[in-house]
Amino acid sequence: MYRLNVIGCGKVGRTLTRLFVEKGLVSRLCLVSRSLDSAKSARDFIGLGDPKNSIAELPAADVWMIAAGDARLSAIARELADVGAQSSRNLIFHCSGAVDSSVLLPLRARSVLLGSVHPIRSFADPELAHRLFCGTSCALEGEPEAIELLHALFSAIGAETFELSAESKSRCHAGHVIVSNYLVALLDVGRRVYESAGVPDDSIDSFMSSLAQGTVENVKALGIAGALTGPIVRGEIATVSQQLESLRQEPKLSDAASVYSLMGQVATRIAERKGALSCEDVKRLTELLQGR
Repeated sequence: MYRLNVIGCGKVGRTLTRLFVEKGLVSRLCLVSRSLDSAKSARDFIGLGDPKNSIAELPAADVWMIAAGDARLSAIARELADVGAQSSRNLIFHCSGAVDSSVLLPLRARSVLLGSVHPIRSFADPELAHRLFCGTSCALEGEPEAIELLHALFSAIGAETFELSAESKSRCHAGHVIVSNYLVALLDVGRRVYESAGVPDDSIDSFMSSLAQGTVENVKALGIAGALTGPIVRGEIATVSQQLESLRQEPKLSDAASVYSLMGQVATRIAERKGALSCEDVKRLTELLQGR
């Protein structure tokens, strides 16, 4: 069991800490957040913990988890180094997906183990994230001993872990942004196209999410190329041309036309990779979608 200090009691911090506590990994827990009320709220969610007013009040611990925003990590690392409550071989890690463990270098002089872990899951609803966490992939980065401890810690709460280098972490996070955040943006574009076509809101609500979910399930079952359907993979150039022109003619959908064009080019490359299109069809579709 570990003495655990948590800095940052937002959605990620409180979800992970509750999982650690429920798995019997924590012997003592102290919590610091932007306000004492936030730390107390996290304690209530977790079911355990001693809320503190500041980092300076935190006692010695075996593991320090920093679940604060990216912009605060450097300042927190400097403050921790100044406080000096850490001991040799303590594990100190943060939960950012975009920033690697080098942001914690002010603590290196303490001979602590530095790392980072990024759970690849939405934490929009901590209760839901807590319930569905088992099986979540977590990217580990940092010093070898830190990664070893992080693997043991997160495996104990049901995570599937893999390692990343510090150099590749930002690029991996860009992939998460595309798959998660930009999928939301893409669905918004699609919804506005439906609305412009006069589709009732309740009808959109009834089919849009199931259509997207079905696509995700197809990707899981068949792979990217196998899941691609629609006019591009069928080489229906006239249909693609008609749809693109209909979007371009609606001033409020200029961004949708751009999205259709860009994603169409990506889809063309997938269809080409799949062997579904002739060289001539690839050339014609690419020129059409690029506006040439």
